[in-house]
Amino acid sequence: MATFDETYRNSIQKLAQARREAGWAKHKADELEAQLKATTLGQQVELAKAAAKRKAKQEQAAYEEVRGLALDCYEATGDTEPHPAVKIKLYTVLDYDPSVARNWSAEHMPDLLVLDKKAFERVAKAAPMDFVEIEKEPRPTIARDLAEWE
Repeated sequence: MATFDETYRNSIQKLAQARREAGWAKHKADELEAQLKATTLGQQVELAKAAAKRKAKQEQAAYEEVRGLALDCYEATGDTEPHPAVKIKLYTVLDYDPSVARNWSAEHMPDLLVLDKKAFERVAKAAPMDFVEIEKEPRPTIARDLAEWE
C-alpha cells in the first residue's frame, strides 16, 4: 500500500512530466509554424488569411447595407418581404423603466429579483453582517516549475 508521501510525490512527478511534455509540444508547434511562415507556402497562407479577413469585412458591410434597405422599405411600405431573398420578421420587444419594473417586482413578485452575489459579498466583507460567516477556504496553488520533483 502506497503511503501518502509516495502518492503525493508520484502525482507531482506526473504533473511535472505532463507540463514538460505540453511545453515541448507547444514549442515544437511554434517552431514548425515559424518555419512554415518563412516559406513561400507560409507567406501565401498569411496572405490568404488577410484576404479572407478583408472579404469578411466586405461581406459584413454588404449585409448591413441590405439590412438597412430592408428596414427602410418596411418602414415606408409595411412590406415584410421586400425581396425574395429578404424577409422581415417581427419580434415582440418590451420597453420599460427598470426602476419601475424593480419596484413592481418587489411588491408583486419578489422571486423575480436576483441577488448580485459578487456585489453583496464585496459589501459583506467590508461591513460584516450577523447572518454572514466569513471563513478561510483552502485552495492549493502548485509551483509552475516542478523540475526538482521529476
